[in-house]
Amino acid sequence: MENWIEERANKINEAEALAEQRRQWQLHVATVIRAEYPSVLEKIARAVESDTMRFNEKFPADQTKRIDPLSRKPNGFIVRRTYYPSFTLDVQFNHQTLQIEYRSTIATRDSHNSGPSGALRFHVAETGDIYIDASGSLMTPEEASEFLLSGLIR
Repeated sequence: MENWIEERANKINEAEALAEQRRQWQLHVATVIRAEYPSVLEKIARAVESDTMRFNEKFPADQTKRIDPLSRKPNGFIVRRTYYPSFTLDVQFNHQTLQIEYRSTIATRDSHNSGPSGALRFHVAETGDIYIDASGSLMTPEEASEFLLSGLIR
């Protein structure tokens, strides 16, 4: 009869140790993200900037298709197209959620409509490497640029 007490106590201790291990990992992940997000965000901004410049090169004589130069802001950036169909993409690191949030607005002939919005999460591997995660799909900064811009460029 005393054996079940020993087993139960061991299970409780194992569960508590596992919970503490998870908590320590979550603290580690948060520390890595806080340290690395500026670098990752900068890589995404450079990829977006490169993609918008390449897009603009395809339409050198047509100002209405061109995307305005990327505007930087603290912890983020903004991409705009002035001419119809105009759009604004606002990308910002959120210190509370530790995610890169994006919101877009697309102007139609009648009004401004919400465009794609959401968050890019960070995935920290056990090696300490950090990846961009969009809905469970890990991506490079170049893939993140395509992900952010493809729904806006029409």
